[in-house]
Amino acid sequence: MKIPTKPYLFDTFIEELTSIELEPYTRLKVACFLTSFSKWYDEQKRINVETVLKKYGVNIDQLGDIRRITAKYFDTIERKEKIATFYSYLDPTSKALVCFTDERQEAIEQTLENIAETAVGFYYAFITHKVFNVLRKRILDLHPDSKCTYFSATYSPLQSKKSFTRPTVQRTMVYYGMDALETFDEVSEYYGVHPTVMRYDIPDKGIYEIHAKGSFSLWSEEKPSESRSFLLSLSNLALEDILISRGIIESSNYELIPVKTEKRTFEIPKLTPWIIDFSHEVDFQDAESLIEIMSSNGFSIFNEVKEKGSIRLNGMVIDDKKHTLFTLDMDSTKMYVAPIGEVSFDSFYRFYKVITENFDSNAICSRFEV
Repeated sequence: MKIPTKPYLFDTFIEELTSIELEPYTRLKVACFLTSFSKWYDEQKRINVETVLKKYGVNIDQLGDIRRITAKYFDTIERKEKIATFYSYLDPTSKALVCFTDERQEAIEQTLENIAETAVGFYYAFITHKVFNVLRKRILDLHPDSKCTYFSATYSPLQSKKSFTRPTVQRTMVYYGMDALETFDEVSEYYGVHPTVMRYDIPDKGIYEIHAKGSFSLWSEEKPSESRSFLLSLSNLALEDILISRGIIESSNYELIPVKTEKRTFEIPKLTPWIIDFSHEVDFQDAESLIEIMSSNGFSIFNEVKEKGSIRLNGMVIDDKKHTLFTLDMDSTKMYVAPIGEVSFDSFYRFYKVITENFDSNAICSRFEV
């Protein structure tokens, strides 16, 4: 995107973004990330979003409230290394990092999304099945004549809710057609798939594509300003729901409580968990599948205890990618997840993503109530 190089307030940047002329054959995209930071740089803190990104080879230029960030990626069409450019805003209240670009999707995947997998205090705002449904409802409520024209969806035999048809077959489905929404509902019921990409054709607005890793693309636009503003409204709506889940996850806590005796004072750990509520009852075989899912996604469980009958699974978990430690305690309806020491939200959020993506796509998180 050819954005003039000058200082911007966020509002003036959005005005610029919704009015500029894009290069031919490019699409405006919004990629959303969650961070642990309310400022780009805080000299009082050891880790900042700037230091995190620079560690991964990202260059950052300040344009007022906006940062222009650039990073290398490999263009699979031109078969050469190129530079991807993003214009990014860090919201000081929500700590969400919102990145605007006209780069291809693979540029986002190879740069910011790839960084999010291992960087501390940084993760993409992934779209759960529940949030896909929130966006679907908003689109159809505002524009009843809208059509979903494309989706991709996946199913794994390790999911706790088995496919009605051939439950042992791993599958990915891609569908084009004006009846894609109805078709998705059908294949979701019979084949157990959950969405990874949904594309909507919205009359008088344009064609919009939503990716599970928190990016939104405008494939075509009827009226640039209105079409792009609606793209931003979709990303904001998704972030609202995602930030609720983040708040629940961050309500968990680990603290040492002093206990005095006549001779000395002991410190007793107090753990406050957050909860993953399953959408249906799970059984012992599901617990076995869950361990396999965790292992294949970079979560190592040890000291686990499994009990049949009234299912029980508990143990210690290491996030091999984010390098954190936490506990889990699971029964047939829910899982309690608690920190040991200070756990950055991104590790827990990555764990929640793995559960909803691979084990129970309709699972939700909730607060622990005493």
